Amino acid sequence: MAEGEGAAACVETEQTMNLKALVIGGTGAVGRCLVGELLSSKNFSKVVVLGRRNATVPDEYNVNQADAESEGRLVQVTVDFGTLTKESVGEHFQDGDVFFNAMGTTRKVAGSAEAFYRIDHDYPMKCVEIAKECGVKHMSLLTSIGAKANSWFLYTRTKGQLEEDCKKLNFDHLSIFRPGLLGRGEDARFVEKAFGVFMKAIQVSDVAKGMRIDAEQVAKKLRSSEAGKDEKEKLCFNADIWNLIKNEA
Repeated sequence: MAEGEGAAACVETEQTMNLKALVIGGTGAVGRCLVGELLSSKNFSKVVVLGRRNATVPDEYNVNQADAESEGRLVQVTVDFGTLTKESVGEHFQDGDVFFNAMGTTRKVAGSAEAFYRIDHDYPMKCVEIAKECGVKHMSLLTSIGAKANSWFLYTRTKGQLEEDCKKLNFDHLSIFRPGLLGRGEDARFVEKAFGVFMKAIQVSDVAKGMRIDAEQVAKKLRSSEAGKDEKEKLCFNADIWNLIKNEA
């Protein structure tokens, strides 16, 4: 095969991955960027976002959101996570390749420890279980550095318990992203602004890009003869995310 023919074949293969992504938390800082990343990638032909309100793609992704929605490439599904069931949303999970959980809040915003746990653990787990039942093979989970199921702190304990419960479902592949201090720009929280003086933050756009790159790499492996031979779980910290981005470039 001539060099030009090989390159053309490679491009064609990349263009025909036709991945379907499911996203919750698409209105959050990382989630908005993640939706932008997915719609900017030729490898994702359909992006389904489930949330209490519609997500808006940041301007820097140069995505015509209206066109994406009218063409059916972006599907926004308004849901009540408290009453959500497989019967009510299962059709949207069918034929999904990867399920992204970018959902998260704070105790202050949630109003109580119980409400925080419900939003950061119970609601995502409902969706994760539906994804598993509907045959989604790859779970991509955003938690936080320090996540530990027996942590003394509510935030890291909740994130750790979510990780452990996702592991029990035995997806073909589980990617866990534990970023450190997040750089949210104008949306930075007080603690992030304070610690940002002493620590290097990772931009939310970088976290989203890393999740997108990882999903594409996992999809290729799951569709290849190497499926099942690689690690079933991947844990990504800041350095791992930056390496994903660097190696793609």
